[in-house]
Amino acid sequence: MACRAELIAINQKIINYFLYLHNNGNDSVVKQIFLMSADLLSSGKISFYSCVMRMSEYYNFPDFDLNVLNKSMIKHYISLMQHKYIQHWRHPTQHSKKLEVYNAFKNEYTPSCYLELTSKLN
Repeated sequence: MACRAELIAINQKIINYFLYLHNNGNDSVVKQIFLMSADLLSSGKISFYSCVMRMSEYYNFPDFDLNVLNKSMIKHYISLMQHKYIQHWRHPTQHSKKLEVYNAFKNEYTPSCYLELTSKLN
């Protein structure tokens, strides 16, 4: 389950990059590609833009609007991701016979130590 926790940090970087692309000047190449990605979404094709929008639907982000997205909203969305992950983590640990011993020692979620090591590799 720890690998799923790493996705939170990755998703945070994706959303930050999404915001960066949106805020880039309209004459920049990356902004043009970003706008093409948005056009692909409107035509029903898979693109970077559509993947971010699907992520926002998966995590049930309230009012995910690119035009008002900012750093504080990103922090809020990350906390929603963490909350959803912790709920996901608790369910199998509390409802599985195989995880009874594990649950006896670790009944509160905290990131594993090795996750700090992998984040230093970036």
